[in-house]
Order: sequence, then structure tokens, then C-alpha cells
Amino acid sequence: MKLMTVRAVPNVARVPRIRSVSFATALVYTILVIACSSDGDRTDRGGTTSSATESPKDAGGASAAVVAPRPSPGCSQAAPPAGISQQTIGVGADAGTYREMVPSAAVENEPLPLIIDVPGFGAAVERVALVHGFETLGEQQGAYILTPNGIGPASAPGNNTNPAFLKAVLDASEQRLCIDMARVFAGGISWGGRVASTVGCHLADRIAAIGAVSGIAYDATCQLSRPLPVMVFHGKLDTSVQYYGGIGYNFTHPAELAPPPPTAPPADTQGFQPVETVVAQWAAADGCTPEPETTQVSEHVELRTFLGCAEGSAVEFYVISDGQHAWPGANLATFNEACPNCRSTGIQPTQEIDATRLLWDFWMQHPLASQSR
Repeated sequence: MKLMTVRAVPNVARVPRIRSVSFATALVYTILVIACSSDGDRTDRGGTTSSATESPKDAGGASAAVVAPRPSPGCSQAAPPAGISQQTIGVGADAGTYREMVPSAAVENEPLPLIIDVPGFGAAVERVALVHGFETLGEQQGAYILTPNGIGPASAPGNNTNPAFLKAVLDASEQRLCIDMARVFAGGISWGGRVASTVGCHLADRIAAIGAVSGIAYDATCQLSRPLPVMVFHGKLDTSVQYYGGIGYNFTHPAELAPPPPTAPPADTQGFQPVETVVAQWAAADGCTPEPETTQVSEHVELRTFLGCAEGSAVEFYVISDGQHAWPGANLATFNEACPNCRSTGIQPTQEIDATRLLWDFWMQHPLASQSR
């Protein structure tokens, strides 16, 4: 991919708390990855603080302040108690489960944002919810967090690939919770990133924006109902879902030290196109110019921002030169506790950026401006 202008990163202030205004075809085996890092005033579960570069404001995207909240039917119901619970929902003849976090702010019965955090294939929702950090952030900022386990018994986590299941979860949540339907977002890692990409495309009239870490897909069969804002993170040293395409060594050997991944597209990508190719497909679908503007965020991280996107949309792509199959900004102690093999296999999350905070800021800048349902 040809890169254009290189510029310094501006010091962009954090987006303020917003409350009252406030599938793919192949399975990806994910190494458990986690995030629970912080920026200036957010303390991670390891008891330390870190600083991460904030996402620059997009070119021409809608501002959160100009889109009024759109209350869901659940706003007429009594607010549920704050805390974490497991919910069960029927989908046809099957039943599925998901973890639900209700923030303390829900007692005010105001419409709050909703984040669907899709785990990687085979990852237990309890660990994912703990380490991705969205529940902590949701409590701080005032947002509901759903972590789908999927259809089937809890002993088979990660079976969240059925789009009907995720749609049913969203339907039920809108009826039970006081959700701001202008601020519903989906994100995930590895298989979860691919699922979030596909579901976001098919439900673009309901999901305002998406995020994908170490795994992204573009469903050519999906006809976007509107341009969909997308933020992507991927490391060039990923040995599970390779940056240049194909499935990596750790896809089938998760507990072993992998050889270096390819530095060019392999002859057989096994249905996993190079990440740059997929991001370019999203940029084209969103009406962006084909060549991004490049920002050197830190020593090993560059941000590729596609310009000229359709109104209300944006595509931002964080390329991590030394990045692996891990959630950027994850607290190292928590990460290694949850993934005992990761240290020995050399898989560690970059500390140069915080994907959780960057996604939150990006999503808050890109609410759903109109309801097309």
C-alpha cells in the first residue's frame, strides 16, 4: 500500500463522557488476548497507569454532540440493578448465553451507549470481559457492555458466529435496557473482530460503528445500508492471523514458539486476505480515497487515516510493526495470568497504544445519525 503524507500526532483531548446525549467462512482459533490498560487517569487492574495516544478526530465525521440520544423501548421499564449477570436467550430451537454489565449510571434510567464485545473463538467470556477492560470503562463512562458467549453450552465458549444470535441479543437488550440506539457499537479480536465486521455490515442500520483487533473481514455479499465507521488494529508479527494474509503457525500450534510470519502475501491465504486488502475494501465501501494519510503515533505504531469518506463515516487503521496476536494496551501481568503460554511463546501486547480507549473515543465520535429501520 502506498503511503502519503507523514505528520506529527496532535495532542487531542479525550472525548468527554456522554450520557444524556449520550460470517466470515473460516474459523479463527484465537490465543486469549486481553486489554485492561489506561490513559492518564485510568488505572489498570495491575495497579499501574499508562499513557496512550488518543485517536485524532476523523476528517468530516459526525460529532457526538450533534446527534441526540435515541431511547430504546427499554427506557420505559424500571432500570435493572447495576452489576454483572448471565443472560439466556432463545434463538429458534437453540438457546444462547451472554454476559451483561449494567453500569451504576443505569439507575438514572437515561439512554446509555451499548458495546458488544465479541470474544475470539474459544475464549471464555469471563476472562475476555475482565481483561478487555470495556466493563471498567463502561462503569466509568456510563455504558452497557455485552459479551456474547454464543449458542450452546457454556462448556463450548466462543460459539458466537451465528448472526441471528447477535441480532436476538440486540433485540432483547433494546427491550430490557434503556439503550441509546444512536450509540450501539460492536468490536472484537481475532474471530471476534471478523464477527463484528460482518455483523456490523449486515446491521449497519442499528450498529453505529465497529472495531477489529487482529482480525477483520469484509463480506462481499453484504450491501451496506449506509457507510460504516471502522477502526482496525493489526500487528505485522501476528502469528495466528497473519498481516500479509493466511493462517499463521499459532493457529494450529497455540502453545509453541512460532517462526517469523511472512513479509509478503503467501501463495495460499486460506480465505484470509492480507489485512491491507480488507481495510482497503472497507475504505472503498465507505467512499474514502484509496490512499491514506499516515501518522507516526509512536516508535512502532503508525495510524493510516483514509480521507474523503462519506459523511459520518471514517476508516482508521493502526499498523503495529512489532505487534502480535494481542490486544494493544493490555496490562502485562493480567495478560500473562490469563494466557500462561503467551510469555513463553513470545506473544505480548504492545504498550504503546491503548485499543480500549482509542475505540471508545472513536465510537463516541461516530454515533448513528439517523434511524433507517
